Amino acid sequence: MSTEETRSVIEQWVGAISVLDIAALQNIAAPGARYWTSGPKEKIPFAGDLSYADRIGGMPKGLGQVKSRKFTNRGIVVEGDTGVLELHLTGEGQGGYPIDNGVMIKFVVKDGKIQDVREYMDATSFFRS
Repeated sequence: MSTEETRSVIEQWVGAISVLDIAALQNIAAPGARYWTSGPKEKIPFAGDLSYADRIGGMPKGLGQVKSRKFTNRGIVVEGDTGVLELHLTGEGQGGYPIDNGVMIKFVVKDGKIQDVREYMDATSFFRS
């Protein structure tokens, strides 16, 4: 997979997550793709290793509750079939508290499909009372 193809798939992912297009997010992943998210499972239910389909399928439950949700692509670095995305999320969470999260997401892309995702998230704003 070329660097340009990997970058294109990641850019498609950013476009789809920005509008919570779950079908598009599912379509750019290979069957059997995995999605790992950092954090303590007792505080972040989707932390740990899940199937990509399960992780993406659960996103509307959490992200769908964020008002004025805005994703900003702060940059993508790609080498071959591996790319790292810096993504920033802002919005208003339940109870009106501000959400301001930085996320680094590593993608492995082969044959035009996402194979593996590792998400390193700053979840500080999720734990505000």
